[in-house]
Amino acid sequence: MSRSSSVLLFMAGAATASVLFLALHHQRRRQRHQTAPSISQSSHSVSSLPPSLEHELFARVVSFFGEESFPPIQKAFVVVVGLGGVGSHAAHMLVRSGVQRIRVIDFDQSPV
Repeated sequence: MSRSSSVLLFMAGAATASVLFLALHHQRRRQRHQTAPSISQSSHSVSSLPPSLEHELFARVVSFFGEESFPPIQKAFVVVVGLGGVGSHAAHMLVRSGVQRIRVIDFDQSPV
């Protein structure tokens, strides 16, 4: 693996970790500032995957962030601007991390 490939993979991983950390931080901040008791949310997933397959796919993310922190990651809305070398890897890793709502923006126009 070349040095530039390693740097790109590191940057994509760092971007993914940053987005997940921010989603978790905002969720915890919202929970601290709520005065009314929150209604417990169901464990129903938006994805069409069987629960056993979903559990297998995201087991490492859940083990890293914890059971209670994974639903906010799934419900996070992330915008990825630019799908070049870094953005495409970041979007890929966000999906693999369980984020279900992603908007991608790229104005690159290649000749047909």
